[in-house]
Amino acid sequence: MKYYCPTQDGQFIGYQAEFKNRHGEWERCKNPEGAISYPKMFGGILSTIYLYGYAQATAICWLYHAAFNSIGQEIETRTVAYEITYDIKAERMG
Repeated sequence: MKYYCPTQDGQFIGYQAEFKNRHGEWERCKNPEGAISYPKMFGGILSTIYLYGYAQATAICWLYHAAFNSIGQEIETRTVAYEITYDIKAERMG
């Protein structure tokens, strides 16, 4: 008989910051040198799949705006929502 303890499952929303590159295609914004931390709630799951909370993804967009503005260029960014479904199980060994 298998014993699962503890278990957790559910759904929540994760976000990704994107910018429009010079070819007019949307591209994922990178978190420059880990400048933005993952949120406390669901941060472990989000970091595994490279998504962020809404505030963190928006902050990354603003970092891109600031960086491009400092060299006299404009940039278009967006924050894209992803529905995340998770099911975490721990099986007792032995």
